[in-house]
Amino acid sequence: MARLKQAMLSARQNPEVEVHTGQRALLRLTEAESQALSMSTNLLRVHDELSKAYRATAQHLASFLLAAAIWRWGGAPERWLIGVFLATMVAPIYIATWLGFDAIETGPTAFAAVLIDLLAAVLFTSVALNANRNYPLWIAGFQLVAVVAHLVKAMVGAGSPLAFAILVIGPSYCQLLLLIGGFVRHAVRERRFGPYREWRLGEQGALGWPS
Repeated sequence: MARLKQAMLSARQNPEVEVHTGQRALLRLTEAESQALSMSTNLLRVHDELSKAYRATAQHLASFLLAAAIWRWGGAPERWLIGVFLATMVAPIYIATWLGFDAIETGPTAFAAVLIDLLAAVLFTSVALNANRNYPLWIAGFQLVAVVAHLVKAMVGAGSPLAFAILVIGPSYCQLLLLIGGFVRHAVRERRFGPYREWRLGEQGALGWPS
């Protein structure tokens, strides 16, 4: 379309072409370009809304399937991690929807979202410090990113909603991937070398985490 517009501009400089002809053609081309851009924007918005819906559904389905697998083959740290994930990342969304709220991170439920993320950070960090695994430290680290995002929003006030959503919601997808990878690694290690200690100190860890 840019080349076509350039050709029309060149044609206008031709003395044999009437000025009104080139002007009308340029106006029509500009109008067509605007309509195409508007249609493209609308299609992107529809795609974004659909991807959000399916992305959340896929995450929740994967977390439920992972919870079932962990309950059957996982160790105590994996069970604690997926339990915290379901209780703080998945369940609040359905509770908020049942209560009639669109998004838990904004509006009147924003303070509840902050408390939930703080609770998740405490629990993930406690499991990470006691589990005889390395990957829970990364899960706790991603949760701290979400907590810091809440703090930055409280201090700054106005900001990019997209950046806030990425920093608050994005870590949950990374945590789920880490949990899947950690569970698979645990299953492979246990099959290859047999059972091993689940907590760093004794059988129950420093805080008495049950097996």
